[in-house]
Amino acid sequence: MKSPKPVLIMTRPMGQARDFIDALREICDDVAVEYAPLVEIAFLPVTLPPPENRIFSFTSANGVDAYLRAHRVSGNHAYCVNDATATRARAAGFFVTQGSGDGAAMAEMITDGPVCYVHGEQISFDLCANLERRGIACDAYASYRQIPVDFLSGVRNIIHSEQCVIPVFSTNGANILRAQLQQIKPRNLILPCISDQVAALLSDMPNCYVQIAKSPNRAGMLSLVSGAYTAGK
Repeated sequence: MKSPKPVLIMTRPMGQARDFIDALREICDDVAVEYAPLVEIAFLPVTLPPPENRIFSFTSANGVDAYLRAHRVSGNHAYCVNDATATRARAAGFFVTQGSGDGAAMAEMITDGPVCYVHGEQISFDLCANLERRGIACDAYASYRQIPVDFLSGVRNIIHSEQCVIPVFSTNGANILRAQLQQIKPRNLILPCISDQVAALLSDMPNCYVQIAKSPNRAGMLSLVSGAYTAGK
C-alpha cells in the first residue's frame, strides 16, 4: 500500500500561490493543496515617478503591481530578479532583463541609469546603495507592505497531525513561518527553500526537513517541490 502524499500548503498571497500551483500541476497533478496565505499585501501611498527616461528594477511581482497602480508603461527596460517577476513585468509592457534569483547578481547586470527601484518595505539586499557606489543613479520606492496573517485552526491541525510540504520563497516569509511553527509543533514538515539564506532561518526547527532549490527562482522551486510528489513514480 502506497504512503499518502503530503499536503502542500501554500503560504504566498493567493494570486501568486495559484500561479505556482497551476505550473506545478503541469508536472504532477496528484497534489492536495491548502491555501493559507501568511501575508497580505498592502500598497503604500507613495508617489511613483512617471516612466519616461527611466530604467526600472523589481525584486518581486508585487513591486510591478505597485507601479502599475500609478502608471502605464510601454517598452521601458526593467531588470527583474527572477522568472516570476520577469513574467509579470513582460505582461505589463516592460522590456525585461531577467536575473537568476539573486539581488546582488542582478545589480551587477545594471550598467546605466537612472534606475527606479520599486520594492517592499523589507529588503534583503540594498540595490540602490550598490548601484550608487558604482556611479549609477538610483531612486528607491518602498511601495508595499507585507502584513503577517496567522494560520487558521484547520491548517494548524493539518500541520500538527499530517506530513506537509510548505515552500518558502523569501527571508521575510521564512521569519513569519518560523513564528507560526513555534506554536504548532509540526508532525513531519518538508520545507523547500528558494536559497541558502532562507533555509538558514528554518534549519533548526524540530521535525522540519529543509531542502534548497538548485536555482533561486520559480523554476528551481517547481523542480524541488514536485520531487515530493513524483519520487518513486
